[in-house]
Amino acid sequence: MLSEAIKKISKMRRKILTELLLTVRFGLVGILTTAIHITVLWMLLSKSLLPIFIANIVAFSFAFGPSFIGHYFWTFRASGFVRRAMLRFLTISMFAFLLNNIFLSYLLNLAWFSPITTAIASSIVIPIVTFFAIRLWAFDHISTTLPASKRNYLSTKFQAMRLKHLKSKDT
Repeated sequence: MLSEAIKKISKMRRKILTELLLTVRFGLVGILTTAIHITVLWMLLSKSLLPIFIANIVAFSFAFGPSFIGHYFWTFRASGFVRRAMLRFLTISMFAFLLNNIFLSYLLNLAWFSPITTAIASSIVIPIVTFFAIRLWAFDHISTTLPASKRNYLSTKFQAMRLKHLKSKDT
């Protein structure tokens, strides 16, 4: 009985540490891609006559690729179905971008806080929502909860099935 309790506690600790590591990776990729977004935005606004909204969309586009690659291959260590994951990630990212702008505009119109405080609040809330959407939908929980050996097996099986399908289309 005691050994079962110890095993459950050990399993729970491993799960908590895994989720904590996942959250830290998500944050690091987010910080890097936010830095890319802000740098591109700053360069566009200081060196061109683009309106801020258009410059922000361009900066978002520059940050999307590194964000997807970082989260897909490092944060969530997903495998297989890259196209589906990218489309889902793009959907979530665009929704988060839109939600961030709406939330930011709303808070700015309320004028309860300074613009910088409002931007910080928006920068904290939106990534939390995004994390759960990506975790639960974009990269499917199955690809992140399976051990690496099983993920590699599934990825290999998927690639073999895809190759077989492509060969059958050629004939």
